[in-house]
This record gives sequence, structure tokens and C-alpha cells, in this order.
Amino acid sequence: MAKSLLDYLHLSFLLSLLLLIIGGNLLVIFAFRSNPRLRTSTYKFLVSLAVSDLLVGSVSLPLWIYFSFSYHAYFPYPALVNFYGLFDIFSALASIFHLTAVTFERWIAICRPFYYTTLTRRFYLVSIALAWLMALVISALWPGYYIKGKDGFMGLQVYSVFLIVSGLFAPAVVITIVNVSIFRVAKSLVRNVPRPRQECSNGLLEIRRNIKRETKTALTLVVITALFCISWMPFFFMNLISPFCNASCNQVLLSPTFLTFVKWLHYSNSASNPLVYTLRDSEIRHTFASFARRICWLGLRRPAREEEMAMSTAGNYYVGRYDGLHRTPWRATLSLRKLRRHKRAPTLRLRRLRRHKRAPTLSLRKLRRHKRVPTLSLRKLRRHKRAPTLSLRKLRRHKRAPTLSLCRLRRHKRAPTLSLRRLRRHKRSPTLSLRRLRRHKRAPTLSLRRLRRHKRAPTLSLRRLR
Repeated sequence: MAKSLLDYLHLSFLLSLLLLIIGGNLLVIFAFRSNPRLRTSTYKFLVSLAVSDLLVGSVSLPLWIYFSFSYHAYFPYPALVNFYGLFDIFSALASIFHLTAVTFERWIAICRPFYYTTLTRRFYLVSIALAWLMALVISALWPGYYIKGKDGFMGLQVYSVFLIVSGLFAPAVVITIVNVSIFRVAKSLVRNVPRPRQECSNGLLEIRRNIKRETKTALTLVVITALFCISWMPFFFMNLISPFCNASCNQVLLSPTFLTFVKWLHYSNSASNPLVYTLRDSEIRHTFASFARRICWLGLRRPAREEEMAMSTAGNYYVGRYDGLHRTPWRATLSLRKLRRHKRAPTLRLRRLRRHKRAPTLSLRKLRRHKRVPTLSLRKLRRHKRAPTLSLRKLRRHKRAPTLSLCRLRRHKRAPTLSLRRLRRHKRSPTLSLRRLRRHKRAPTLSLRRLRRHKRAPTLSLRRLR
């Protein structure tokens, strides 16, 4: 009777853990897909980590429940047991390498901010792919499913040492060193930034918010890393010691009580990660709160009159389509994938739009039609005020400024001073088709190979103009 009661409690705990793992990680993935503010590079790593935890909850934990409560044999099918051992190691290594990649990316963001702006989408995709590939390769070397006998026992010993070094010690050292460096730099930045009484512009306020956000993200990573070490250290310790122990040692080490405790710990890690995100990250917390409101009674759309009042409010950049996820403040602080037509704010279709006041300061991949500001289609647009100072690869149509199609456009104020390979049509200044155009102010001083039609100046067709 007592044994059946313990089995019932054990099964209830494992099933509850299974629901927490699957439900929590699915919420993280769904929040990433629903809230455009979560579609940043760091959250891509965290979503990939949630996918690995979801695999643990959907594959590893159900197999462990089956093995624990199959009374006809403890390990009924050898092939299924080998697959379980392989997948268990694979999921553990995938979590470790994802945490290492996220921590290193946060180090670049805080300690090397200028280099961080040059990171592309390809860098993040390659990093995520390497994390999965390394976990797959190391777990595929596990000799438990293809070597038997004395050689197989020796192979398990070698592989256990290799696994504990490459899968736990090396990432733990990297994560520790990187987190210490992050804390030092973040602490020095917080001390050097002026206090609110000394601040005279919103730029310093934005710097302080960014530093606070980056430091909070680093603290979240430290909490996740500490929970991971506590959860997975007994698992790696068991895999390291068991090949070197004799039969009596293995009876104690692989006893059902200790084995159940180890499995509880490392499966609980997959359920703790979404809880840590909810407690530490405000964006995910607000997204989860919006989900809860939708489930309760706020999922219904607001009345049309309330939406019209919000649309007509002066200075309120309101987007009714995304109101269920987050509210945009009166000053346009937008970060979303697609923002379409609205009244006073410009008509934008873009991937990322950050904070701006009247003249937007943008850092984005694609910025299309804009009313008052120039109409741009470019790869990188840096900070500009009224007269843009641009350093980009491709700058196309521009209303007040010249209409350019060029390879490199350097800094210019009102009258552009250009050093480029090809400069085509220009509105106020001459219409040129040439190989090299050097510095000019209002009346261009040219040294080139071929200069064709010119509006105000004479119409020339020549080989050399000195």
C-alpha cells in the first residue's frame, strides 16, 4: 500500500513537471511570435533554448516515465534505451551551448557596443546552428549504443571524461569569466553616467535605460546559469563516476532513489527556465499578463468608440491592431514588425523602429515610405537630426536631398561633398554620368574621364576635362 502510494505521488509529480515544461516553453515561443518587441537577437537564442527544453518535455521525460513504471522489465527495449540515453545527453548539451552563446552575445552587447552594432542576422543563425550541431556531434559519439564488452566499458570511461570536459567544465569556465567581465563593465558604466539631476537631455536617460536593461538581462542569465549548474551537475557527476566504479559502487550510485533524484533535478531545469523569464524579463511578463487577460475576459475587442477616441487623442501614437499585446505611449516608442498607416505619425512599413521624437533616430534594416522624413530604402541608416549624415551601402530616393543611386555616400550637410564611384541623377545640381566625381560645393570642380550632359553648364562631350 505504501509503495503504491509513493508510486502515485511520483507519477503525479512527473506528470505535473511534464505539463509545466511543455506549457511554459510553448508560452515563451508563442510570446516571441506574438509580441514584436521580443523579436530581438537575444530572444532568438532564448527561444532556441526553449525549443530544446520543449524537446526534453516531449521526448526525454515521457520515456523516463515509461521506463520508471514498466513493471515487466526495467529497460524493456534496448534500442529505445539507447535512443533515450543519446537524446538525454543531446538535450543537456544543447542547453549548455545555448546558454554559453547567449552569455557571450550579452558580453558583446555590453562590453563591445560598437562591434555589437555590426552583428548581422547571419551571425545569430550560425551561432544557433553551431550550438545544435556541437550537441549532436558530441552526443553521437556516445559509445553506449554501438560498443559492447570490455572495449565498450573502456570507451565509456574515455567518453565520460570527454563529456564532462567539453560539455560542462569548458562552458562553465567561459560563462563564469564572461559574466564577471559583464558585471565589471556594467558597474563602471552605471557609475560614470550622470545622475538624473545632472542630465540635460533625453539621450542620457536612454543610455541609463539601456544599461539597466542590459544589466538586468545579464542577471537573468546568471540566475539561469546557476539553476542549470545545480540541476545538471549531479547528472554529469553520475555519468563520470559510474564507468569507473565497481559493482558495489554502482549499486549505490545507480540506486533507484539516487537516480530518481538526479532525474528530478535535471528535468526541473527545463521547467524553471520559463519561470525565470517571467520573473526577470518585463516584456515576457507583460506578454504573459496580456495572455491571461485575454483568457479571462479582456480578449474581446474594445468598443469602436473607445478606439476612435484613442485614435483622435493628440500626440497618442495608437495602433489598435497591437493593443492586445502592448500599448504604445504618447511619444512614439515603437518596436514592431509592421506598422502601417496612422494619422500624425509617418506611414511606415519596417522591421524595427526604435525611439524617436519629431525627427526620428532610426537603426533598422529596411525603412520604406516616410512622409516628412526622406523616403529611404537602405541597409543601414544611422542617427540623423534634420539634415541626415549617412554612411550606408545603398541610398535611393530622397525628397529634399538629392536622389542618389551609389555605392558609397559619405558625410554631407546641405551641399553634399561626395567621393564615390558612380553618381547618377541629381535634382538641383547637374545630372551626371561619370566614373569619378571629386569634391565640389555649389559649382563643381571636376577632374574626370568623361562628362556628359550638364544643365546649367555647357553641354559637353569630351574625353578629358582639366
